[in-house]
Amino acid sequence: MTLAMPTSSAHVSGDGRRLTVILAADIAGYSALMGEDEEATVRDLKGHQTVVLPMIANAGGRVIDTAGDGIFAEFPSVQRAVRCAVAMQTVMAERNREVDPARRMQFRIGINQAEVLSDQVRIYGDGVNIAARLESISEPGSIAISARVYDEVRDRWGLIWADAGEQSLKNIRHLVHVYRFKSGDLPPDAPEFNVSELVEDAKATSRQTVVTELPEVASIAVLPFTNMSGDQEQQYFADGITEDLITELSRFDDLIVIARNSTFQYKDRAVDIRNIGSELGVRYVLEGSTRRAGDRVRLNAQLINAADGRHLWADKYDRKIEDIFAIQDELVHTIIPILACQVSYAERERSRAKPEDRWLAHDFYLRAVDTFKAFEGDLKSGAVSANRIDESRLLIAKCLALDATYARAHVLLSATYSTKWAIPVDSEYLQPATMRKALESVETAIKLAPTDLRARAQYAHVLSFLQRRDRAYSEYRAAMRTNPHFTDWRFTSVCLSAGRPEEAIRVGEMLLRSDPFAPGVSLHFLGIANYVLGRYDVAAALYRDMVEGASAFPIPRRLLAACLAQMGNLDEARLHARIAIEADTNWTISRDFVPSVPQLLPDQVAAIVDGMKKAGLPEK
Repeated sequence: MTLAMPTSSAHVSGDGRRLTVILAADIAGYSALMGEDEEATVRDLKGHQTVVLPMIANAGGRVIDTAGDGIFAEFPSVQRAVRCAVAMQTVMAERNREVDPARRMQFRIGINQAEVLSDQVRIYGDGVNIAARLESISEPGSIAISARVYDEVRDRWGLIWADAGEQSLKNIRHLVHVYRFKSGDLPPDAPEFNVSELVEDAKATSRQTVVTELPEVASIAVLPFTNMSGDQEQQYFADGITEDLITELSRFDDLIVIARNSTFQYKDRAVDIRNIGSELGVRYVLEGSTRRAGDRVRLNAQLINAADGRHLWADKYDRKIEDIFAIQDELVHTIIPILACQVSYAERERSRAKPEDRWLAHDFYLRAVDTFKAFEGDLKSGAVSANRIDESRLLIAKCLALDATYARAHVLLSATYSTKWAIPVDSEYLQPATMRKALESVETAIKLAPTDLRARAQYAHVLSFLQRRDRAYSEYRAAMRTNPHFTDWRFTSVCLSAGRPEEAIRVGEMLLRSDPFAPGVSLHFLGIANYVLGRYDVAAALYRDMVEGASAFPIPRRLLAACLAQMGNLDEARLHARIAIEADTNWTISRDFVPSVPQLLPDQVAAIVDGMKKAGLPEK
């Protein structure tokens, strides 16, 4: 089992491992209860959760997931986890006294302490699986713990633990020594173990607005799409769209996606989006509808901010039906990359609005991203300087001071170096030491988060600049196998470096279709790909857009001049060349352009140089 969660800075070792205590809980016989009365079961479950979930926070824990009837949480210490588990079972026993025995809900709880691997969003390892397996063998109303946990609580609070011996747990290669405790075995006088304090705190909290603690990383719930066809036989299509969206969104390693079992509880129910955000602990909700009429199918989708119900994005899709499953696949593959980009943009806006006194490592990182992206705005205005990048580095330093294992921060740090290497803003321009630092930073990120696709994109980008073209292209292909919906402008450059301009165009066009916030450099490499294939008119149109958006920045104007010259429009080409020369009188083709594009193949560079010379740009 894999749990999605933010990285904690506590107990982090040098190889990315950290020690944590994992609590897994679920309701015994939940499926049978749902089979008898779904509405009553969901209502009762939510009622219990409003009491139990705050107890985890009160004990110093963090709720990781509340999929279906289950709860996963982590704690900074064994004592806190066990104390919370006993309190949960105690309060559930109290709540069940007034309930018909056939409708009682009893938690089974498993607790394990272990080192886990973390990649900023998820944790991995047998330790996580063992906690889940301990829960599965726990009896209703009881707690099962591993020997490692038992060693730390065996003599505390007067609790009596039954030795269950070594157990063979499903999919666990070694035997696990298990100890059990039942809530009814709590000693009547346990002054050091104030269960009532936790229980009363939880009850007080539950009388207020109870929300599952939101993780720092982006989180989303995909609600079951509504079938508007009036034909229940078409329900499978709406459900299929929903399930595919959940599956494909789960490929993004910086996005927590609520499982199907949790979101399908809201099927055919009129609910307030803000309540769903609170109950599921998510920042964003995707909802939509499908309608099949004749030989066409129509789909509406909208992304909503769960905190205030504000619509962040919406779109409509209309397709002619030939193969309904092919249409389903096409719609999902169209929506997913757009949705991922919209969530990413919303997260940057959220970070920008946060007050300074709430900054943590993640906030420093998001602000560093925002500052770094502002550098593009400086390029457009012509007021380009190193200040934005330097400010971004300061924010990255603050982030890493709080959490040195924050892989994304190392990726961004690498990007500051590769950007300063490529754009003449200070003495780091075209310096080998600058690119070495870019490589070192991204290699650190790769070690910390081997599956992070942004790290892989930056790594491939840097490798291509170092002319390690085959390795760069293999990194790109590996990323696409992991998540075919992931897009990044750097992959356009990597494909060019591999001598694959047609593929570079496909990658670049996919990015522009899916990401309305794509940086201007996306157009730049897409323009080069078209240029080297002799599609000068297409390249010229791209560079015109760049020139119009950033008239004071000379780089796109030089490429536009080269395109026009190759098209035979020499007068206009020379006009743009003169403007570019006036913007930077020291720039030359041989001293500045050729060294700045080491990732391009020699014939690609020669083709561009030819156009620049024809336009009248200075060679030396």
